[in-house]
Amino acid sequence: MNLKTIVNTALLSTALALPAKAQIRPTIGYNSLENAAVVQSGQSTAVRTRLYTNFGLADGKLHLDYSGFNELNNLNMETWFGRQAFYLSAGGPGAALVVRNGMHAIYDVIGGVHFPVTGNGFYGFVDVVAGKVDERFHWNTTGYVGHSLAKIGKGDLSGFVFWSLEGHDPQNVYTETEVDYKPGVSMLGLSTRLFGRFEQNGLGKNTHGLFGMALEKS
Repeated sequence: MNLKTIVNTALLSTALALPAKAQIRPTIGYNSLENAAVVQSGQSTAVRTRLYTNFGLADGKLHLDYSGFNELNNLNMETWFGRQAFYLSAGGPGAALVVRNGMHAIYDVIGGVHFPVTGNGFYGFVDVVAGKVDERFHWNTTGYVGHSLAKIGKGDLSGFVFWSLEGHDPQNVYTETEVDYKPGVSMLGLSTRLFGRFEQNGLGKNTHGLFGMALEKS
């Protein structure tokens, strides 16, 4: 099953779930294109390009949302890693279908539950998904939780933590910790964001830092 087939199936399933007289409207979430320098001890500096894409359809009750995470190193398509998530809900926790892919393969397609994180200044989500991958049971929990930290001048300082834990291997945990500053400056009609991020792949096995700028729209 290829990625196009998965997307079309998800869209068709949601269309059938909506009431016949539903007033369907498009929704736009957070969208961002970022470029960063990757600094890692003993290695040359690389450029990381990351695209966040969020949009959907809603009829007032049901929501179908697509949340895309795609990144490249040094603009090389062979390094592409993607996480394509589809959520169906009535505004709170809902069903999740998560597809993880590279340039030449789909690594897994598994379903589960999507939990939005809101309230008290927090934002983000937690996904818990499970299924059979390569003839064995596999589960994953992925979370992104952010919070506003302070107002500095005309801009806003915020931060988030991100994690992805693979159930079949407790040592296989990936984490990110990021601090963002939005100076209130626009470029090409888009808001700008400066950031610094610390990434750790595995328990102390592979760590590096990034700093860069993003253009965003929501």
